[in-house]
Amino acid sequence: MPEFRSAVNGRADDTVRALVRDGKVPQLPLHLTDAQAAQLSEKELNLFEIVQGVQGLYDAMPKSLDDALSQHVKQVIDGYPDMINQMKADIAAGKLPGEYGEKQVSRYESELAAARGGTMKISAETDTRLVRGKSEFTMQRDAIGYSGRGQTTTTSDWNAIIKKYGTENIQIGSGPYTPGWVITW
Repeated sequence: MPEFRSAVNGRADDTVRALVRDGKVPQLPLHLTDAQAAQLSEKELNLFEIVQGVQGLYDAMPKSLDDALSQHVKQVIDGYPDMINQMKADIAAGKLPGEYGEKQVSRYESELAAARGGTMKISAETDTRLVRGKSEFTMQRDAIGYSGRGQTTTTSDWNAIIKKYGTENIQIGSGPYTPGWVITW
């Protein structure tokens, strides 16, 4: 199929990314057995690696605002306690400026309490002057095989968001399946 011409040559292009993102390609297995791989040509193996890799990158992205909130809450609950403890240790050891560090610790503790307490809320923000997102997913081949790179960059007008949502307790984000979002607590 012409849509996969770049993939059989070992490159992910916009057409392949769109087909994967929109669910137009059947979900491929994570790995081929040696017997399965032996039945495929080099171009078919390239196609498999590119499509399967791009599928993995998109699979990790939130499919809805509820998914985005759930992922953020999990990240905060799983990662913030150790980070907060490390920051406190760094402040005590003089490795982190006291006033700045205390302010950051307080913010992270507030966010952790909201995540644990279930009081975080997420709102779609479709005004691109406030929240803009760009998602880039690609696969590349190096000396050890294919590797993927997925990146979602979100930018914002922070002052306008604070004014609109009435709090500084804000986390922004975006993804290929969702509009920009604002999480508040």
